[in-house]
Amino acid sequence: MKANCWICNPICGGRPMKGYFGKFLKIDLTSGQTDELTIKDDDLKTYVGGSTLAARLIYDYVKPGMDPPAPENPIVFATGPFTGSNVPMVSRAAICGISPGTGLWGEATTGGKFPMRLKGTGFDGILITGKAKKPVYVYVKDGTAEIRNASHLWGTGDIYTTQEKIKTEVDDKASIACIGEGGERLIHYANIINDEGRAAGRCGMGALMGSKNLKALVVSGNRKTPISDPEKLKQTIAQARDSIQSNA
Repeated sequence: MKANCWICNPICGGRPMKGYFGKFLKIDLTSGQTDELTIKDDDLKTYVGGSTLAARLIYDYVKPGMDPPAPENPIVFATGPFTGSNVPMVSRAAICGISPGTGLWGEATTGGKFPMRLKGTGFDGILITGKAKKPVYVYVKDGTAEIRNASHLWGTGDIYTTQEKIKTEVDDKASIACIGEGGERLIHYANIINDEGRAAGRCGMGALMGSKNLKALVVSGNRKTPISDPEKLKQTIAQARDSIQSNA
């Protein structure tokens, strides 16, 4: 990253790190407790982007030889500094954890509206540990979180049916990332599907959700990504789009 990045501000000199809210939401499904994790500027500068920041957080939770379905094994939904900024082709969310298939690091990325809505909650990401006693889904909206019963959604079939049912229970701008029967049955290559067809399809992250009795993560919010120089960024985006279109 260049030191004069118009998203992030200079990364030296002690100034606040832009491009981030500087916090993750932590949810323990075993206890039902939610907390905010403050991310230090030094970590934001060193571990740039959703996947690398997720790796740094997961490092503190995973012990050698830990079984992937273990309740204490976290799953992290993370965004990077460009998410929600209108920069073309980079508004992604990373879903990371220890892969149920390999027992090693696993990550999958997805697009659609989910990354923008996740960032719009006011958090840079969500870290989920524990295991619910019964199926649940998590609903995060504008900085607040609810753990809701999902027993009526478990085993109901495809993800499209699941999303349609959840839509009747949340606000109409929410984005839903959920698992199907593969994730419920802990199939090692199970996907997570959001926005009616976008797939986080690598490393079996759907099985990791299923191991926690987590049917879906629902996110909604309109909080804007902090930008260091919005006008300069707009100019750069316009130049990038012109270049992309002229070389398509």
